[in-house]
Amino acid sequence: MMVVTRSSKVSGREVHLITGGGGFAGFWLGKRLAGNGHHVILVDIATPKWTLEDNMEFKQVNSLL
Repeated sequence: MMVVTRSSKVSGREVHLITGGGGFAGFWLGKRLAGNGHHVILVDIATPKWTLEDNMEFKQVNSLL
């Protein structure tokens, strides 16, 4: 899992990109950050089994390499 954080110049909120976001640890880290008001982008080859929050989005990729 890898987390990259950037501040958005438009909204002023932090945006977090989490690889492995379809798995348990990555998803729940993202959910915690989203619950604190941050925008979260989850990236993984596997689709999460849980419901995304409003400020979370999921991007499925074919390969992380």
